[in-house]
Amino acid sequence: MAMRNILFDNDGTLYPAELEPALLEASLTSMAYYLSQRLKLSINEFYTERSRLFEKYGVKYTIHVFCREYNLPYSELVRYAYDYFEPAACGLQPNLALKELLGKLPFSMSVMTNNTAEFARKVLAVLGVEMQFEKIVGARELSFEQKPGLPAFEKALAITGYDPKKTLFVDNAPENLATAKQLGMKTILINGASVSCGDADFVIEDVCQIDKLFKEGVI
Repeated sequence: MAMRNILFDNDGTLYPAELEPALLEASLTSMAYYLSQRLKLSINEFYTERSRLFEKYGVKYTIHVFCREYNLPYSELVRYAYDYFEPAACGLQPNLALKELLGKLPFSMSVMTNNTAEFARKVLAVLGVEMQFEKIVGARELSFEQKPGLPAFEKALAITGYDPKKTLFVDNAPENLATAKQLGMKTILINGASVSCGDADFVIEDVCQIDKLFKEGVI
């Protein structure tokens, strides 16, 4: 069946995996600064409280647990908590090859991430590809369900309106491909040359190599 849609992971898929730890740490530092000011906590107190709230609520989403505990508007926190998060300072650079690739692919394209959509947008903006995606589906949109869980995928498909049998799923985590495959998607594993993954229909080193798969007519 011909593919009509592509659902991309963000972290470690649309940008190099080696940058992910620095980007996540920088975004947390930004959140820590904002929330410590907002709640009149020291930085150390913020991290202690964060650990307590993770245990209390059973989820590891910083913004989510602070919203629940302190009755803070989610829209406020995601608006300001990333004010000091600068992906370029972590080494992320515009990716002109990725922008060119996405611009010529004749598919509906969206992003599905376990992180917040706001984090993804800041990263995608630096890459220069934010406007290439119809939907950016993040933690809140997924009701804080996570890949590789089936409910997360079902929510993402409902939000995007994608038929899984006409959708290509691209991710760098083999466990996420298993669920996508279960739902009938074609799957591409990124950075997977050294990983054994029976759920990957295709394995490539870099997301821009998708172009080669299309040129070879295998997708």
